[in-house]
Formats: sequence, structure tokens, C-alpha cells
Amino acid sequence: MIMRSTFRLAPSLIVLALVLGGCRTIQDVAYVKGSDAANEGRYEEAFERFKSVAAVDGYDGQASAQYRLGEMYLNGQGTRRDPAAAKRMFELAAANTDRSWRRLALYKLGAMHDEGMPGVVTKDRLKAAEYFKKAADDGYDIATDRLKSLQRHPEVFVPLHPEEFTRPETGVAPAGLSAAFKAFERGDAEGALKIFMWHAKKGNEQAQAAVAKFYKDGLVVPKDPAKYAGWAWLAARNGNPQAQFEMGLLYNEGETVPGSDDEALRWFSMASTQGLAEATNWLGIIAANPVDKNVKPDWEKAVGHFRKAAEGGSVFALVNLGDAMVEGRGLPKDADGARRLYQKAADAGNVVARRKLIEMGLTPIAKAAETPVKPMVATKSAAAAVAIPSATPTAAPAPVPPVPVAPPPPVVVSMTVPLPKPSPVEIYSKLSPSVFRLIAVNVGKDGGATGSAVALTGSLAITNCHVTDGHDGLGAKLGGQVAVFRVINGNRKKDMCVIKADQRLVPATDVRRYSDLKVGEKVYAIGSPKSLENTISEGIVSGLRTSDGVRYVQTTAPIAPGSSGGGLFDEEGRLIGITTWKVPGEGNLNFAVAVDEALEVLDRSK
Repeated sequence: MIMRSTFRLAPSLIVLALVLGGCRTIQDVAYVKGSDAANEGRYEEAFERFKSVAAVDGYDGQASAQYRLGEMYLNGQGTRRDPAAAKRMFELAAANTDRSWRRLALYKLGAMHDEGMPGVVTKDRLKAAEYFKKAADDGYDIATDRLKSLQRHPEVFVPLHPEEFTRPETGVAPAGLSAAFKAFERGDAEGALKIFMWHAKKGNEQAQAAVAKFYKDGLVVPKDPAKYAGWAWLAARNGNPQAQFEMGLLYNEGETVPGSDDEALRWFSMASTQGLAEATNWLGIIAANPVDKNVKPDWEKAVGHFRKAAEGGSVFALVNLGDAMVEGRGLPKDADGARRLYQKAADAGNVVARRKLIEMGLTPIAKAAETPVKPMVATKSAAAAVAIPSATPTAAPAPVPPVPVAPPPPVVVSMTVPLPKPSPVEIYSKLSPSVFRLIAVNVGKDGGATGSAVALTGSLAITNCHVTDGHDGLGAKLGGQVAVFRVINGNRKKDMCVIKADQRLVPATDVRRYSDLKVGEKVYAIGSPKSLENTISEGIVSGLRTSDGVRYVQTTAPIAPGSSGGGLFDEEGRLIGITTWKVPGEGNLNFAVAVDEALEVLDRSK
């Protein structure tokens, strides 16, 4: 008779024994008894069982035991809660060859780094993404979703794609950075991008900011919000103030990147420190609209930012200061002071300021307009051009020369101020930043055209339609940086097209109506004839014509191919027309479309 010992196996142990081929019975029994104890709520017993199995190297269930111990340490089941011990257990399981439990442990480690645990794990999105990526590579779909979400953060997306952003190009630079700007000017956007990309990957912040714009606008390369944000983040991190401002806007919007008021404030503050007025204006917006509704708006702080921004040239800050004076938030109401500020903003083309002046019963001096913006009252907006109710200190507003305003309505503000006439040198110095050479190209094809354009608002410029028609890429070099434009409105009969820039423009703020002009007056034309950027010429108004319902200023100021879209100014520097055409071989028979026609087209671009 054969003697044998007999015992009954629990169903779970039978299954495990079959799976493991009957090997390592002691560990199998301990593991299954630990599982049964955990399922029945006997956590102390389960903890001890798993602990004994987790220490056995080479055992097939080791990774599972380590993972389950990690969960028990993390949740305080069967032992005191110990996140540090949980992390160690998950790390052991993540290093195991058992893919099924390894991916779960990797996911847990990713979650711990994503959320952060004081004293144990510092919040680190990049480290979390690396764990999630490994778990996703092991086939864990939930990790794939978490990874996708994390990659909306540029500080995660960029390091995970070194071949796109930070891996330096080998060999010698194709050309210097200045060559990239020149290539863009002559219509070679593809060649410009190649040079920009080389320098961008070497860490040049100007080049990084330029590459960001290519991806933002889909020039040469397809539009790619993630790559745009990535390059903007690199440029911002390397100190580019415009890129820092754009990062603030991106975090404020919360579309391309996850919304974050703290991140928006951080980037706006950095750009403001470097003197970017629009960033300072946004600091005022944030101070006046605290995220925590239990916190009262800090109007004094907001006004301080608005005043500083206005002094730095922010038209939107002027509107905010005017609103403060109208509302009387934190200071006595001052309607006259508000009118002066609104007028200054209207002269710069701000449509909100123009509307406010009209509501006050006044007619703005400068009839200019730009894309409408909605006032923001304790809400967030992606647009930089935001006017909000605010307040200013009792001291005078930003030091802006007062604009004469008439008594209460009905009146029209005077167009002239008795000042000495500026010299041609002063005219050019003041107006040349508002007139620029415009490059028109067909992306991916040779050839193109050049002309001129005049900035009329902080984001809109006017040019001739015959410069832009037939081309799908428009660009210019402004202050050493490449700006990209797109046509948003036009009137072919008047040959006037409105173009919108992807960055801040310096507008020509003063205009003079066609009806006020006199034949014989001295005038100046500024444009880029024969691609000679910002050339000034002098002449007189030799005639005032109307043809097919369009008003023209005839002038002896010389113009040539490339001057199309440039500005014609009177001797006080006020814009009176847009240089458009000449009669070939007939002496100085040159013509500019009256500024009135241009402003009518601009108004319809609202």
C-alpha cells in the first residue's frame, strides 16, 4: 500500500498550481492565502503573506506580490500608511520581467510623480510622462491616455521629442541668422526656415521664436499647435520676451496647453520685467480679476500695472485707465481724463476706445479700426487686446500729451493742434516704424512680389490688393523679427486690402481727411521702391482727383515699383493717402488712394 498525504486545495490555489506547473509550492500557497485574506478583508495576514513572497527572487509571482504590497503601503491596509515604502515596492515591480504587473507598477509610479507626494515624490510631469510611456509601451491603454494629456505641457512634449527640438544639427551652420531674415525677405521661406531651424536647435532664442511662428501659421510646414507651443516655450525659457508673453497667453487660453493661472502669471511677469508693455497690461488684468472669488480685486496694483504699460506704449492699457476714471474705482471719477485717454487710444486705432468716445457723445479724431475685442469683466480671454473695468490712482494718468477735446456734445473734436512743423528728419524718424516692406510669395514656388504697407492699428495694416493678390504667403521684417500676415478684407475697386499681423505693429496714429487737403501742400512719401526699404521722397499735392467713385491724391513725390501700399503724409506727419500707381513716362504723375478710402475698408474689417 502506498502511503500518501492528503490535503484540499482552495480553488484559487488549484488554478495557480496549474498555471505554475506545480512548482514552488510554498510560495504558491503563501501567495494564494494572501490573496484570499485580502479579498476577505484580513489585511494584516495578507500583508505578511505578500511580504514573504515578494522577497523571493526568481519566483513567478514576485512582481505581483511587490505590486500588491505597494498598494497596501499606499492605502494603509494591513500596515501603517507609508508612501515611501509603496514607491520602493512599485519600483521593484517595475524592474521585473513580468510584463503584466510591471506595466501596472510603472503606471503607479507615473501617477505618483504626476500628482506629487510631499516628502516622498516631487511633482515632476516629465518623470511622470517617462513612466507612463514605458507603461504604454507595455500595452497599458490608460497610461497612453495619461501620456497624451501630459504632452500638452511643452516642458514634457519637448524633451520627449529631442529629434524635433533639442538635438543639435551636425556640421557647419548653413548660414548666419541674418541670412535667414534676408531669405525670408526675398520670398525664400523654405530656405529661411532651414537656417532658423539649425540655429534654433543650437539654442538661439530668436531663431526658436521664428520657428514657432512658422508652425503657428503653417508657413512652409503644416500648422502644428504642439510644435508651436514647444518652440515658443524654448524661446521663452531662453529669455525671449515676446515668446514669454505668448506663453502667458497660451496658459491663459487653456487650449493649446492646459490652462493655468499661475503659469500665465509667471510668464507675463517675466515678459513685463523685460519691458514688454502688453505683458504688464495683462498683470493689471489679473490683479483686477483674481481667480479666487473670495479675494477682492486689487485695483491699486492693477492701476499701477496699467500706468506702467501705458507709459510703455500699450494702447489697451490706455483704455483700461480710461475705464477706471469713468467707473471711479479707487479714485474720484474723472470724465475729462478718461476722454483724453480714450482719444489717445482711438488715435492708435483701438476700436473699443472709439466706441467709448462715441458713447460719450464725441467723434474720434482718427477713424481707424481693428478686429473687435470683447471687454473682459472678471473673466479670462485669449486676446491681448482686452479692455476691463479698472481704476487708477489719484495721480495723473500715464504721461500722454493731452488731446484737445470739445465741450459736451454735439461737437466734433478739432483736427489740428498749433505745433511747429516737424523737419523731414523728424517725419521719417516718427513714421518709418509704421511703414514696412511687404514680401508676397507663393509657398513652395519660386518668385513673388514686393510692395509696402502702413500699420494703422496695433495688429492691422493697409496695402494695395495688387501686391497681395495671387500670393498665399505674406511677411515682413519688423524690428529684426519676422512677422507673418494674412489678408482679412479688401476692396479691389479701391485697390485697398487689410492685412493682419501675428505680432504687434507700430501704427501711424494721425490721419488727415481728403476734404481738408489743398493743392500745393508739401507731402512726403515713405515706401520701399525697387526693394529699397523705407525710402522717403518729397513733393507736393499736385491735384485732388475722383475716378470711378474713388478719391485720389495726385502728387509729385516720386514713387516706383515697390512703393505700392506705402504712405503719403502731409508736412505734419499725418497720413493722407496710400501710394498706389503712377503714369509711366509722364513725369511726376503719381497717385495715392485717399486715406478716407483706406479707413472705410478698415472699418469693414471689424
